[in-house]
Amino acid sequence: MSYSTSLVRNNPSAPSGHLPADGETPEADETETGGVGVASPGDAGDDVAEPWSDGSAVPAPPDPVAAPVEPERALCDRLAARRSRLRLSAPTPTKRDVTAVGRLLARLAADGETDPKRLAGDVIDFALKRDFWLKQVRTGRDLARLFDRIDDDRRVAGLVQAMTPGRMMGLAAPDIDPEVRPAPTPAEPHRHTAACRHVEALLDSSDARRAEPDTFRRRELAAETADRLNHGATDDETKRWIADTLMERAERHRADMERLRELCAANGGSMFAGSKRSSHAATGGELR
Repeated sequence: MSYSTSLVRNNPSAPSGHLPADGETPEADETETGGVGVASPGDAGDDVAEPWSDGSAVPAPPDPVAAPVEPERALCDRLAARRSRLRLSAPTPTKRDVTAVGRLLARLAADGETDPKRLAGDVIDFALKRDFWLKQVRTGRDLARLFDRIDDDRRVAGLVQAMTPGRMMGLAAPDIDPEVRPAPTPAEPHRHTAACRHVEALLDSSDARRAEPDTFRRRELAAETADRLNHGATDDETKRWIADTLMERAERHRADMERLRELCAANGGSMFAGSKRSSHAATGGELR
């Protein structure tokens, strides 16, 4: 039994399932559609957008915009990045860290802070410049827990910097109105003591050494010399007083020694008054 091949050749099944109508040849269909299985311009997936009815091109869809990063997440990432840059431990921020920092920002805003994120960033930068806080602030939860103490330290450092020239503790000196700059505190006057060099120099003057060569005896006047200077006595007045006092004491010492020698001679060469009576009683002598 023979089969006609004309039916198969002239009526192939189209990929879309469309059968050619009477009198229509597949070649004509392929010519009109641009070929079987070949997408024509305007089909889905073509880069060329199908024009509108007025001939203008269809606008391309906008590029997707990345969702903004939450402030609390950005602060946690900033803390981790800064610690990592310093080659310190930098734990990956967790949901609890982000939540804690978010509550901190909300509290600052409720307290009247106009830019809580900027303030928190300044506190992070300050903490990472201090050895003590550098070891304490590792996560967002640490930052939220210690925020007030760190901010107090930061503000105190600013006040100290405002009263001293140059740079101090890594902070730039703020601009201060000269009219409101605190006046320098006058230096307290020197208060003399028995051990200060001024007193020692007066006690070792030529007049003092001439009156009393013994250093230890001159030092006996140190406390009184300091007291006179603190009450306004001049150096010349103090020198004269030292020399006069030392000569007076030396004269009194010589008089005391002379009297002691006389007493010793009257008591048989002993300084004790009863020694002569005891000597006569031991020898059976009589006192006259």
